[in-house]
Amino acid sequence: MYGVARGRGTTSLRVLDFGVIFAAWLLGYLAGFAGDAPFTPREFIPYLLIPIAAQLFVNQVMGLYGPVWRYASVEEAVRVVAAASIGIFASTFALAWYADVQHMTLPLLTAPPVAALLILLGCGGIPSRPGCSRSNASATARPPGCGRSSSARPTPASRSRSSSKAAPSATR
Repeated sequence: MYGVARGRGTTSLRVLDFGVIFAAWLLGYLAGFAGDAPFTPREFIPYLLIPIAAQLFVNQVMGLYGPVWRYASVEEAVRVVAAASIGIFASTFALAWYADVQHMTLPLLTAPPVAALLILLGCGGIPSRPGCSRSNASATARPPGCGRSSSARPTPASRSRSSSKAAPSATR
């Protein structure tokens, strides 16, 4: 039962990433085609599904769907940048192959960089990983503000719950 509950905990991240990747590549294509795509929306579906599948797979392999933290570390930022970079390269090569098979010309010099920037902003810049870890972390391994230790700074939510308590100390 724990595995099922833990799996549901990252579903929202996957759905958010799906939307970010979809929007990033769609806007990348629109920029590359100067707003006038040469095919219908139905013909466009594989050109969006290939990068979505590749990026979500790379995100999973790079460990972006593990424990959920309130604060990201440098290691987490490196993983997000590496996952976005590897996913963009994998998507670009897969799209180039598929477009060649379909005898289609894609804006592969414009769409991937635009998509990469938007994916980095969306997957790394949106506070999409809110809350503290619910698994695999002890109270001492949590980032500041996530534990119950006396040295952790209270969050606005915890301050409102403890308004009758004394003010937190200013020492660090």
